[in-house]
Amino acid sequence: MRHRMNYSLSLFYRGSFRELLLLLFAENLIIALSAVIMGIFLLKTLGEPFNIPDKRERKFFLLTILLNTLLTYFGFVFWSVGIITIKLRFNPGIITDFIFLVLIMDVVTWLIHYILHTKPFFEKIHYLSHANKNLNPASLFVVHPIETLMFGFSWLLVLTLFTFNIYAIISYLVFNITLGVISNLGINHITTRNSFSKIFISPAFRLEHHKSGNTNFGYHTKIWDNVFRTLSASYTNFAKNTL
Repeated sequence: MRHRMNYSLSLFYRGSFRELLLLLFAENLIIALSAVIMGIFLLKTLGEPFNIPDKRERKFFLLTILLNTLLTYFGFVFWSVGIITIKLRFNPGIITDFIFLVLIMDVVTWLIHYILHTKPFFEKIHYLSHANKNLNPASLFVVHPIETLMFGFSWLLVLTLFTFNIYAIISYLVFNITLGVISNLGINHITTRNSFSKIFISPAFRLEHHKSGNTNFGYHTKIWDNVFRTLSASYTNFAKNTL
């Protein structure tokens, strides 16, 4: 098994283990900083200020990046030894793979988020995400380490159970980060009603979750909050009409 892993890794990376970790750390750091910069740009466009994260938030922001680096390494190794299989060719199946990824990760993240709010042990972990009532784009990465690992390993589990196209995976990751930034803008700007805002979460949807603490658990869509009746009654119509 070790020989096979080393052989597979050598096909794509010939540096040392330390250099690989530094490369993956740089990748995750760039992704996180790009997400925050995108959020700052959106806030500036809307005429809203960006609340600079305090020392505690910056500490957990960096810790999340470090853990994401470790999770990325695990994913790379799992793929190298054949635990995770990925289709590499560009084909029409990318679209269906992307849709399925959004749907499966939507229910997985909803379930984890629900557990984090309803089970005593996990409530003590998730408090960190609600410590700062003023949401900002950096809040996406200010989470407890155990919570980061829960979401990270659930992602690796999905990739282990199903085979997806690499372009669908990349598209989902871009979609996930973009929607995460938008939902954490911490604003209530109302926009024109559209199909996207009826299905997918919004800044108002996330703000109401942080206000109530027991509604609006969705990370991508409002589907499962509707199905399990956890959608905030006071914000049902309002959230559907927001960015």
